[in-house]
Amino acid sequence: MALYYLVFILDIIFISLGAYWLAYLDFIFFMAIFITLFMCALSKNMALSFLIALVINVLYFYIKHMTAGGDFDIVRQSDILLNIPFLFIVAVYGSYLAERSEEELRESNALKSANRELSGRVKDMGRENEFLMSYMENTYDSFRMGIIVIDNYGVIRHFNGRCEAIFGVRRGRIMNYNYKEAQPLGYMVKIIGELILKNQESFDRVVQIEADGKNREFIVNTSRVRDKSGAVHGFLCVITAGKQPQAGAE
Repeated sequence: MALYYLVFILDIIFISLGAYWLAYLDFIFFMAIFITLFMCALSKNMALSFLIALVINVLYFYIKHMTAGGDFDIVRQSDILLNIPFLFIVAVYGSYLAERSEEELRESNALKSANRELSGRVKDMGRENEFLMSYMENTYDSFRMGIIVIDNYGVIRHFNGRCEAIFGVRRGRIMNYNYKEAQPLGYMVKIIGELILKNQESFDRVVQIEADGKNREFIVNTSRVRDKSGAVHGFLCVITAGKQPQAGAE
């Protein structure tokens, strides 16, 4: 839009120079040019600009006739005759630039409106996602078993409160880290690796987990998280309290 206005100003300069060459410093014609530009810019309609140019031409000839007196002869006034198409060109081009600027302004306002609407939707979606994440975290914390959720990239996305008690570590040191970097998980890192890398699921697997200097026995179940089409979207580890340590336990 700024470019259109710059072109518009430059056009006024060129039109004024053209008027100087064609009208020979005719002040009335200068006034006709600027009135034409002003009215066509306000109309913002190319069809209406023809009517504006016609009216101003008639008004221009009338003023020239009144100021020239009885000796005025339109046929012999070649400079005045050349002004007729010139004013029409000024009217059409001025209204064209104004119309394009108006279209640009409408499109800009439409984009701003759409941007505000999309921004509002994104904020709503962000709040919904925060609510869902908080709801899922509270739900996982309600289980009496440890829940670990890993995405397809091996990043731990959920580590519930029961897991914090089992491993003796806060979830901030585990969540959003790759499982290979989660050293406090101990032997669970190997079990998760078997699930992700070798597709080996564990069923009621007895393991011993060390926390706070004590070894305790737990039962581990792992599985792949699939959608309705069967595509894998993550991995799940469920840890439940086991019996007293038995021979052969890992």
